[in-house]
Amino acid sequence: MCAKKYITLFFILITTTIASGQYKIKFTPAWVPQAQFVGYYVAEAKGFYRDARIVVEYNYPMITHPTGTKLLNGETDAAVLLLPQAVRMEAEGHDLVNILQTSQRSSFCFVAQPGVKLDSFESLRGKKVGLFKAGLDEIVYYINKKYNLNIDIIRFDSGISIYLHKLVDVIITMDYNELIQMKYSGVNLDECDILRFQNTEFDIPEDGLYVKRENYDKCPHVFKAFAEASRKGWEYAAEHPEEATEITMRHIQLHGYYTSKVIQRAMVNSVVQKLKDRKTNQATFTVNPEDVGS
Repeated sequence: MCAKKYITLFFILITTTIASGQYKIKFTPAWVPQAQFVGYYVAEAKGFYRDARIVVEYNYPMITHPTGTKLLNGETDAAVLLLPQAVRMEAEGHDLVNILQTSQRSSFCFVAQPGVKLDSFESLRGKKVGLFKAGLDEIVYYINKKYNLNIDIIRFDSGISIYLHKLVDVIITMDYNELIQMKYSGVNLDECDILRFQNTEFDIPEDGLYVKRENYDKCPHVFKAFAEASRKGWEYAAEHPEEATEITMRHIQLHGYYTSKVIQRAMVNSVVQKLKDRKTNQATFTVNPEDVGS
């Protein structure tokens, strides 16, 4: 599809108000419905989007069709990307705008099988390491190259089955997701089995809300309103985690997914902590230029 047609489609989508006088935005989170995106769910449920004249249409990704692809192909207006993903896409020539940064700390953890030494990145040398098929591996590839680790990468879809069946020596996890799954699956982990990126030089911010520059420049007021309403949702979720969990569960069920409320509650606790800057312990919702250059 030619660029002119993409621009026309976007103009129709974002600048034409629907019957209620609101603006419709297609929004793609980074993964399936879960509390990782609780602030957006809360913003919708509490009427923050309605007050901003925004109607959000969720357009979830698939392993074969990830978030970044949807954004670049014009299939969505705004998407959640990890900061390293966005930096890579920028380096490839794609002009993006970060309109809201919701994660100021790294959630990545390497988790080793019992008996596998894991006290530094160099402990990974020559190991079988499970990585997500969906990507999110820019930092891991950099670490592999920097330390000349020669790791054997084993791809997996999601979950922790590859770890439970001992198909890898070490698995990549997010501390708000797979690490919680391990805890509630009865995996007996010690902190010496976990290498948390937030305790290393790679404590890099992750989830942010991105739009294409060409689209942002056409309707900055719409995207600013979307970002501000979303920010209110995140702030409310941080102050009311129990209610935020209930809202998340309703959203998950509405979209045909099933999960444990206990796990989602723990996930809410984890992700709202990531809102806070590691130096000031305050939620700024912006990207620190030092983090982009690191």
